Amino acid sequence: MRRLFEKNKYVSDEPVYTIGAVSRMLKIHQQTIREYDRQGLVSPKRTPGATRLYSEADVERLRLIVKLIDEFGLNLSGVRLVLRLKDELDDMRRLANLIITQVDDAARERILAILEGRTGGLLHLGKTRTQVVPRRKIPIEEKKK
Repeated sequence: MRRLFEKNKYVSDEPVYTIGAVSRMLKIHQQTIREYDRQGLVSPKRTPGATRLYSEADVERLRLIVKLIDEFGLNLSGVRLVLRLKDELDDMRRLANLIITQVDDAARERILAILEGRTGGLLHLGKTRTQVVPRRKIPIEEKKK
């Protein structure tokens, strides 16, 4: 079972709720939920008998859909756009967290190397070469009379 981070809490993506339970939780008709599924706004898992099973993450997504429609007056096209942008933002957050983890791992490795004496200092710049370019006198043409 995987857990997803959603608005300051962890929600499970394990399918556990039937459409009837979700309908009662959100106080919306089952046909409305089915329509959101047909529209591709939510994608519940299916049992071998084709029964829809919704996870906590699906319920949170449906809760957002209901809020966008009821409180903000969006139509399904607007909801689809908001959900697509939210999904892209979530993907970017996951990527940023992955990058941060990799940077943290690299920093941790660098600190361990310093503590174990495998390196001489915090930074290793390698050999640097400074080249001095001598000044040249540039002849100035005199004005012709």
